[in-house]
Amino acid sequence: MRSAEERWLIALFLLPVVAFMVLLLWVPFVQGIWMSLHNWPFMGQPTWKGFGNYTAFIRADYFWVSIRATLIYSLSTVFQLALALIAALALHQNFIRFKPLWRGLMLISYAMPPVVVGAIWLFMLDPGLGMISHYLTAWGITEFPIYFFAENNWAKWIITLIAGWTFWPFMFLIILSSLQSIPASHYEL
Repeated sequence: MRSAEERWLIALFLLPVVAFMVLLLWVPFVQGIWMSLHNWPFMGQPTWKGFGNYTAFIRADYFWVSIRATLIYSLSTVFQLALALIAALALHQNFIRFKPLWRGLMLISYAMPPVVVGAIWLFMLDPGLGMISHYLTAWGITEFPIYFFAENNWAKWIITLIAGWTFWPFMFLIILSSLQSIPASHYEL
């Protein structure tokens, strides 16, 4: 059992952390909720609107479009996880040769800065100069070059694909390191 002096000392040491969290987390959170219940013009005083902002937001067409796009993007993580799991299990096998080389090759897309990844994919998907559109028309899959980012449906799927290609190695690395941390004595022979 702690004495009153120890409890007071613990509270004193925790006070800066609690004050920091209140100032940087809770005050903006409460202020954001309070502001969302008002109409804030550029000039002038805010007026009380209640839940009117929320109902207008939910009734807007772009709300459901953004929910759908978010769900598509979120569901892509399932495929990223499946790809990472398969790759980690394959690379964890004993008969695989050149493991460091394969691991390094799989991590290239995650190691590249996002700006570079975006520039590479933007160039590859360009309808005039990009190799993807070129090969699709050369192989007779499409008659004309595809403008991937001009059409909404294509853009959503392409962005999801690029994000998956960029970030699946992170899941791969975590799964592989978890597999490698299992002692050999736990495996059945």
